[in-house]
Amino acid sequence: MARPALRRLLAAVGVLGVGALLWWGGPAGARRLPLFRVRQVEVRGAAFLGASPVVRALALRRDASIFDPAAPLVARVERLTGVRGARVGRRLPGTLVVTVDEVPPVALVAGPTALAMMDARGRLLPYDPARAPADLPVVPAGDAAVGRLLARLRDAAPDFFARVQGARRVGDDVALDLERVRVLARPGTAAEAFRQLQYVERDLGRRGRAYEELDVRFAGQVVVRRTRG
Repeated sequence: MARPALRRLLAAVGVLGVGALLWWGGPAGARRLPLFRVRQVEVRGAAFLGASPVVRALALRRDASIFDPAAPLVARVERLTGVRGARVGRRLPGTLVVTVDEVPPVALVAGPTALAMMDARGRLLPYDPARAPADLPVVPAGDAAVGRLLARLRDAAPDFFARVQGARRVGDDVALDLERVRVLARPGTAAEAFRQLQYVERDLGRRGRAYEELDVRFAGQVVVRRTRG
C-alpha cells in the first residue's frame, strides 16, 4: 500500500476511534483520557490585547482537558478589561481555541511617558498601541463624554472621524481638532450634523472663504467663524 493511502487509512481509523470513545463515554469520560489534555491554546481576535493575558486568564489546571466545561473559561476571559465577549472551542486532540471580541479603542490618551488607548466609556484599556498601531485622535485624559462622541463618529461618520486629530472637553462641550480647523460639538451631537458640516466645508472651499472654527452645537445649523484679520 502506498504511503499516502496508508496515512489516510490510519487517519480514518483514528477519527473513528475518537468518535467511538466520545459515543461510549461522552465528554465526561473523554476528560479522563490523556489524549485530550490541553497541550496548546490558540487565541484569535486579540489584536490589541495579545494572547498572553488571555492564556493567563484561563487559569488552566495542569491536567485540563479540552472537554472541560467551557462556561467557566469564558467567564474568566470576559472578566479581562478590554474583552466584551469570548468563545471557547476545541480542536482534537489537544487544542483549545479561544476567540476574543475586543472592546474597540476610540482614542489615544497622552500619558507622561507613553500613549494609552481609551474606549467609548472613557476607560483606559490595557492595550499596547505598538502591538496594533491605530490612527486615532489624541485626547488629554480619559473622558466618557469625549469617548461617546468619538465612538458615534467612528460608527456613523467614519470619513469625518478619520480627519479628527485630537479631542478635548471645553466646558460642557467637546472640541475636535482637524488639520486646519476646530469643530465645536456637544457630547450628544448626532452624526448627521457632521455630515452636514462636510457639505458646508465643501461650499466654503468652492467660494474660497477662510475660516477657523465650525460649530455644530445647535440643531440644524453649522455656525462658521471666519479667520480673523
